[in-house]
Amino acid sequence: MLQNNKQPLHSDISNQTVLFEFKDRKIFVADWIGYRRSLKSSPNLTNGKSNADILDAYRQILAFEYYKQHLDKYNTAFAEQVADFRDGNLLFEIMQRQVWNRAGADSAGLKKYFESRKGKYLWKPGAEAIIFTSGNLQTSQKLKQEIENNSKIWRKIVDSFWRSGSGRFRKIRIKSTACFLFSSGSRKIDTYTNQ
Repeated sequence: MLQNNKQPLHSDISNQTVLFEFKDRKIFVADWIGYRRSLKSSPNLTNGKSNADILDAYRQILAFEYYKQHLDKYNTAFAEQVADFRDGNLLFEIMQRQVWNRAGADSAGLKKYFESRKGKYLWKPGAEAIIFTSGNLQTSQKLKQEIENNSKIWRKIVDSFWRSGSGRFRKIRIKSTACFLFSSGSRKIDTYTNQ
């Protein structure tokens, strides 16, 4: 080329030439060249494709990336959710700094606060129990009877039953059709029907 002194085709194009652009982002020839070079290690992505096809695929990839990065500008519901999340994180951070960190450092203040409100920290009426639930009262009564008759193997009996849970339960929170409580302290079984 230098020997013939011919001007190269498109001599006005350089690495800083804008190839295409989005609203607030420009894609330069240098970006395209870098992308094209990165594909040399993956010939299966370029086999049988023209440069124009590869450039079009590159344009689509960048357009999708741009869309993902600016989704809040195209989808108001997403923008609102992101804002809510950001505000929630900000509120959490403020609470952490202004309340929880300070409270954790003030053990005397915490003890004083607890002592002045002891009555609010009592358990509501409830039971330490294992709750077994069923779809009908007859099944619950049958299981209750089996456990009362064979209380030493109640775990084996329960294993054949399909739904149970254990812990401390407030009686007002028990909302199944039919269930009974097996209180670990007294071995008392009560049947409740909440309809």
